[in-house]
Amino acid sequence: MILALGGLLVLMALSQVINALLVMLSMLVFVLLYWGGHLTGRVGRTPGKAVLRLRVASVSDRASAIGFGRGVGRFVVDAAISIVPFGFVIDHLWPLWDDQNQTLHDKAVRSVVISER
Repeated sequence: MILALGGLLVLMALSQVINALLVMLSMLVFVLLYWGGHLTGRVGRTPGKAVLRLRVASVSDRASAIGFGRGVGRFVVDAAISIVPFGFVIDHLWPLWDDQNQTLHDKAVRSVVISER
């Protein structure tokens, strides 16, 4: 009886951990699709870029946004680069010496951030 109760408690704790992980995964997917795909890809700007009057555009056609798929790709590449030690710093300093002022995640999806001033 005591072993059964102990096993039940372990299963309950394990199910709570799994539920928490599923919630976190769902939030990550939402952020990836909304922030990366919709805001960056379709709209061309996040709230921070809107305040600074910046937008993400295609290198080949600077008048248009990059699209949902490339927006998600840009977000994923940025996250992957940030995992590497000092990757975030190198990626965001890259425009200082790049001819087109692109970050590495911009180069990966053929996008550029342009000013609307």
